[in-house]
Amino acid sequence: MPDRSGRDKPDTAHIVASIRIYMCAQEIHYTMLDIDLLSRQLVRARRGSRSQRGLSKRLQYTTNVVYLWESGRRWPTAATFFWLAHRTGCDVDEALASFKEPDPSAAPMWKPAGTAALMRHLQGSLSATQLATQLGHSRHAVGRWLRGQAEPRLPDFLRFVELTSTRLLDFVACFADPSTLSTTAAPWRRVEAARTLTREQPWAPAVLL
Repeated sequence: MPDRSGRDKPDTAHIVASIRIYMCAQEIHYTMLDIDLLSRQLVRARRGSRSQRGLSKRLQYTTNVVYLWESGRRWPTAATFFWLAHRTGCDVDEALASFKEPDPSAAPMWKPAGTAALMRHLQGSLSATQLATQLGHSRHAVGRWLRGQAEPRLPDFLRFVELTSTRLLDFVACFADPSTLSTTAAPWRRVEAARTLTREQPWAPAVLL
């Protein structure tokens, strides 16, 4: 039935369905995702049509380290993943612009100092102790990551991104299409549906308040 503005009012069933979509999207959390598998899939997605050995060589390794990363036998550090993204044609600073404003004077993201700067930016008001408790690492280890004295493995970095920003899927989207990865395809569809809902029916989230 149209309202006074002449627009159709959404019926109750549609309102309920819309709210369910929105609420499902809000419940997505990294503990629901297989972060180790996601790390492997990100490396595989960035490799594209290149061979594992060929990409390993392009990354200046003498061994087939990409095979080890994709099989989960070893993990790249976060900085190494950014180096991989760079070497496979990604403008890393531009890709991450929604997370951190590009700074031409800053260290490249594929350097430990660059990764540490991004982590400090994402850290916000959370203390190293709070982060360590949630991430399952010691406060000493997390502190070293934030100071650039040690490098987090890619799975640990992905957990850090979600904990501090709740935007892990957006981070994944900077480097691969989340809808093509088995770990993120379903959550990504829910997030996109919720965003579409918020754009088209901005009243829906307000119903939850």
